[in-house]
Amino acid sequence: MQQRYPSLGEFGYISMMLSSSMHPRTQHRVLDCIEEQRVWEWRDPPGIGVTRFGRFEHACCVTFARRGQSAMYYVSQDERYRMEAAPAFVSEFNAEAA
Repeated sequence: MQQRYPSLGEFGYISMMLSSSMHPRTQHRVLDCIEEQRVWEWRDPPGIGVTRFGRFEHACCVTFARRGQSAMYYVSQDERYRMEAAPAFVSEFNAEAA
């Protein structure tokens, strides 16, 4: 499933290929980021990239970085996929990546 997400403020746009699978232990649905495609719409060259992906039950996290700034968003499955700012995920995500 390819989904075009709305504007992420100054972080532009992102499209992802997502799939849903069963978590082996909890049997919950898990979103997998299969492929990501950046679709940036900037007035000037972006200098931005997707820095990391994380995987959680029911959510797939992505961190954006641009010119020393960064922001994290997560995609959750609630009848349809949606992307929202996820400040609560930042510490958990960074701790798991360390």
